[in-house]
Amino acid sequence: MSDCLDGSGFLHSSKPVAKEFCLADQTVRNWLKEAQEGPLGWRERERALRRENARLREERDILAKTTA
Repeated sequence: MSDCLDGSGFLHSSKPVAKEFCLADQTVRNWLKEAQEGPLGWRERERALRRENARLREERDILAKTTA
């Protein structure tokens, strides 16, 4: 698999890897895309969702107080 990597560590083409391991080319491309996003992408999404949840809880509490 390393023979498909360039100096930056990215694959030139997913087809040789897919062929070597009897996988669909699209599957390998999906895995590469996910790997390039890395765990930081997931952490950023998690932080954004936590901020949104906090905001929604605050709005809910404000609405509950005004209707009480």
